[in-house]
Amino acid sequence: MPFGRAANPFAFGLRVPAAVGDVLVATVVVSLAGAVAEQLGFPLRSLLVLRPAAVWSGEVWRLVTWVLVEESPLNLLFGGLVLYWFGRDLVDAWGERRFLATYFAVPAVAAAVACLLALAWPRLEASIFSGFWVALDAL
Repeated sequence: MPFGRAANPFAFGLRVPAAVGDVLVATVVVSLAGAVAEQLGFPLRSLLVLRPAAVWSGEVWRLVTWVLVEESPLNLLFGGLVLYWFGRDLVDAWGERRFLATYFAVPAVAAAVACLLALAWPRLEASIFSGFWVALDAL
């Protein structure tokens, strides 16, 4: 087995490491569920995206969850392809633990910086951030 994993359904037949498959599947599921839930009147997507004002009011999970919410189908498609192509090589070079740590830590730090900057610029406080391109660009 090329990546040392047993039969993980998110490894796509062991063509990609399980960590890449898990992130890819989580992003697609959360993005689609958010879009469907919003159409049904439940604001799931708005509970997960980064809003600095909401983080300052105690909703700290947004520092991590915003990277799993992609609002544009084209961004989801092309970002998923980038993750599929390059994630495999990064997991080979870094290992799954370092890949996942980098994938989620860089956007979390960027979100924390955005929240700190929102204290100085009130217009930034009302901004909304989502998408996994911050993580992909960092990788």
